[in-house]
Amino acid sequence: MADLLLLTLGLAAFAAVAASASAQTQFEVNPSQSTVHFGLADTLHACGGVFQISSANFSFDRKTSKMSGEIIVEAASGNSGTAARDRKMKKEELKVKK
Repeated sequence: MADLLLLTLGLAAFAAVAASASAQTQFEVNPSQSTVHFGLADTLHACGGVFQISSANFSFDRKTSKMSGEIIVEAASGNSGTAARDRKMKKEELKVKK
């Protein structure tokens, strides 16, 4: 089983799952049509990349306007476009097991 990186993020696009009669609305993200993009910068350079989503869901309370949820990302799917950086990121930072 692939290692998973759990991220809690706000998401702009999602599909409604629950009925609109409830004050609490549930949303589920389609993993095959969604990715998490990341960007890192320091003084000398910047890099970015993408992770594939395993699953994601949110709930929105219309009474309080509060949103909560989670996005589960496949840590092994991290891709910055540079193979050496990706190997180091997965081995040393994300601790992805082969």
